[in-house]
Amino acid sequence: AQDMFVPVSVQNQIQMEEIDELRELALRHGADPKVIDDIKTKYEEKLAAHECRALTVVMPAYLPNEAEICLDVIAYYRACASTYPAPLRVLFVYNTPHDMPAIEAALERVAREWPALTVARVRDSTSKCDNLNVAISMLETDLALLNDPDTIVPGDSMVRADGHR
Repeated sequence: AQDMFVPVSVQNQIQMEEIDELRELALRHGADPKVIDDIKTKYEEKLAAHECRALTVVMPAYLPNEAEICLDVIAYYRACASTYPAPLRVLFVYNTPHDMPAIEAALERVAREWPALTVARVRDSTSKCDNLNVAISMLETDLALLNDPDTIVPGDSMVRADGHR
């Protein structure tokens, strides 16, 4: 299932292609090409020069419902960590009404393999909100992305979001 995700490098290329398409559209409507090129250059320079802060992706989950997808989403963020220009951590906090040995063992295995992943079961939780409250108390970075496990955020979006301080 990891194949369903588009690598960050491809996403960045797609974004630049979209900027080029917008440039062509603006030119067709009489925009000054120099102004458009200046805007694109400034954007690219600002993005390249930006120093990102460490980021924690916080994923509160309810595990029977998200057990099927959580490992794929964690794998996606693990891949993003190799291109995100600062430390990227994932904090997966979950509750479940009953033990789920297979998925819980898999989560523990991935956490051992990837030290940037923290997995925490919130035993007295009755909701994702409870899980989120526990996760927030565990944060060690200034920047956090609150992310439901059935959602992914492109790596370049995380970089751009960090630029809005």
